[in-house]
Amino acid sequence: MENVLKILKCPISNQVLVPSQLSGLADNNTLRLKEELATIEDALNEKWDQKGLITPDRKYFYPIIDNIFILLPELCITSTSPQVYDTKWDRQRVQMFYNQFGWKKTADNEAYEDTKIFVDQREIAKEYQVRAEERIKQYLSSGTYLLDIASGALHNERYHNFSRNYQYRVCIDFSITALIEARKNIGSKHGIFILGDITNIPLQDDACDNVISLHTLYHVHKDKQETALKELVRVCKPEANIVIAYNWGWHSLLMNISLLPTRAIKMIRKIINDRMQKSLPKDQLKPTLYFYPHSMSWFNKVKAGNWHIEYNCQKSLHVDFIRLYIHQQLGGEHILKAISDLEDKYPNFFGKYGSFPLIIIRKKDSIGLKGKTDKDVSEAVA
Repeated sequence: MENVLKILKCPISNQVLVPSQLSGLADNNTLRLKEELATIEDALNEKWDQKGLITPDRKYFYPIIDNIFILLPELCITSTSPQVYDTKWDRQRVQMFYNQFGWKKTADNEAYEDTKIFVDQREIAKEYQVRAEERIKQYLSSGTYLLDIASGALHNERYHNFSRNYQYRVCIDFSITALIEARKNIGSKHGIFILGDITNIPLQDDACDNVISLHTLYHVHKDKQETALKELVRVCKPEANIVIAYNWGWHSLLMNISLLPTRAIKMIRKIINDRMQKSLPKDQLKPTLYFYPHSMSWFNKVKAGNWHIEYNCQKSLHVDFIRLYIHQQLGGEHILKAISDLEDKYPNFFGKYGSFPLIIIRKKDSIGLKGKTDKDVSEAVA
């Protein structure tokens, strides 16, 4: 518990948190959360024993259920008047998608529904996917805490290796289903599991030795992605990498050229579906996934003066491209190998114009890097 408490903070007041039993707080707030906590208890098959964390002024209390820290602001039990939090329907839509569908096993119990949709699972594409995943490791070092924000289910064993050189993998997600599956897949000894929000990360400044955000940021509401980005940088130590696997979506020149008809059809479907979703009451929303990619120029515009940012390639090909063009009888395996080799040789080019870049942000040390330019930092990193 001590190793966890030293990095946590209250997402409302920014105070430290200490262990406590629920006591002396207004009963109406406990009733207000009865339904939400019951849902979490049902998912965990564990009855809440009234244990949790509280701020020193005893105003804000957060439950701990089955060693999962419930640190969403809207699930806080407070002795003051309940606050109103921004819970845009887009966030609820993403949460619903992963709780009800994305992190559920497929009918054959071989994969998760999320993987089935977004990853080509044919043997012909396996090596291309493996090489793309391996590119992440080169930007990670070692230390006590690796933050995996919106960690998901951690079903991929290769992703487990990212935290091999860290004492703890801090898994934060706002899907309780994701955290349940992540704990099964990496174990409680190595993992710290927090129900939290990427736009209001309940961790202290400079708490983590590295941060990874893999295919998450573009599912955050377009107006909140800058907030989420700044939160990732805030919780990472100076001189360390924040590794963001992003999706350029319709900003990818290579995929726009090769998938023009497919992308036009998908865009029309998205517009229609979004309009239908917005017209439905919240209790009738279907678990569809919010998606909005910003451009590279947007990242360059919002970056702070103490950030060094670079764009490299995770993989240049979208799954639609692979499913449409890559087939065994057409030499698909050799085509994918040749493309992977090109991605390794020209990572910056394919990171900027392909489908999935690795956006690497390094927060400069305000003392050690004072007066140095991005070029100086880039040369030091190299």
